[in-house]
Amino acid sequence: MKLAVCTPTRGRPLALIGVIMALWRQRAGKDDVRFVVGIDEDDEASLDACKRLGDEVPIYASRAPRSTLGDVSNRIVGCAKDADAVIWATDRAFVITPGWDAIIAEAVDKFPKRVLWWSCPYDADCVMPIIPKQWAEAADYDLSPTIFPFWFNDTWLQELDLMVSGGPSLKVQAAYAGQRSVTTRGRDFAFWYKVFAATRAARWAKAEITAERLGIEITMREFLAQHFAKYDAHGQANAAAFQKRFGDPREPGAEYIAAKAYAEKLLQDKAA
Repeated sequence: MKLAVCTPTRGRPLALIGVIMALWRQRAGKDDVRFVVGIDEDDEASLDACKRLGDEVPIYASRAPRSTLGDVSNRIVGCAKDADAVIWATDRAFVITPGWDAIIAEAVDKFPKRVLWWSCPYDADCVMPIIPKQWAEAADYDLSPTIFPFWFNDTWLQELDLMVSGGPSLKVQAAYAGQRSVTTRGRDFAFWYKVFAATRAARWAKAEITAERLGIEITMREFLAQHFAKYDAHGQANAAAFQKRFGDPREPGAEYIAAKAYAEKLLQDKAA
């Protein structure tokens, strides 16, 4: 099976090298594993890390002007359309399961119409997706929203999978570990949770198309609507705590300012 490990990164070359080498050295070796890294064109440190990794692992660095996480995510997934599964691995996620690739390949074979998720011993959330080719094709490889400057990519994809399948989310027995720290561009958490809630209709529309292509009938709308409402309320209630724990203390850059201006207009248009 062809497995493409996709990693967006910026300015963390040592972490990037550590994550990819951990994945490479702990693979079972029966499957075709390759790496695609999304970096910004001004990130020379990450580019150098990819060049050094290329001496040992099959790796491709996709460079482009700095943009949102969603843009980078869709770009690198688009570089892996020949893969049987796209596997997410952030630059903080160190695999701790030997033979992880064989475990994931078996799960993809068993659930080709579901988004799957890595496990983590101390994080119950669905954070790093594993996307079978059949699901990715049904979604036109348009897997990440491009409006959010941080987070929400995984939650967006999790909601889509729940909408299509009815749930629950499925985790594989391959695990990662790694400290969470400051989130790049993480700020205005309450605002972005509001934006996420306001874009749910777009996710339902996407889910309907994806489900039709997969030959799945969408069910449990009312139950999921209640589940999503609880998620929205939880995000708002904990926004201040998220800011304290993950908030980026630096001044917002031009990319963040542009992303927020676009999102503000989106909310205004929906309210009109």
